[in-house]
Amino acid sequence: MKWLANIRTKQQNVIIAIVLLVIVYMAFSAINVIARNYELQQRMDDLIAENEILELENEQLRFEIAYYQTDSFVEREARDKLEMQAPGEHTVIFPDLIPRPSGPPEPEPEPTFTQSLTDNAKEWMFFLFRIDLS
Repeated sequence: MKWLANIRTKQQNVIIAIVLLVIVYMAFSAINVIARNYELQQRMDDLIAENEILELENEQLRFEIAYYQTDSFVEREARDKLEMQAPGEHTVIFPDLIPRPSGPPEPEPEPTFTQSLTDNAKEWMFFLFRIDLS
């Protein structure tokens, strides 16, 4: 009967070892599933944040498109880029503000330090007191 008890003990040890291996395998599988789930959750959070940013940019572009289709934008662009004017409107052009090229430009002499100081002082005097020192 002793040999029967030995066989039974060996069978129990084998069963315990198999059960322990199954438990360890299940634990590692569970840990892998949890890690994979965490990675997927992080990826999903990143994609959601990126999607929100893209939606805001898309909304901004929709507002820009809507603005570009307004009459005020078209009128402003016609005035600025095409130099057009509204019917009945008169445009005033200041000749001093428009540079007119008149042949090749002459090189200007380099101002000296004292010359720039005196020019600066003259400009301040004219600005503050309306006195023309030139």
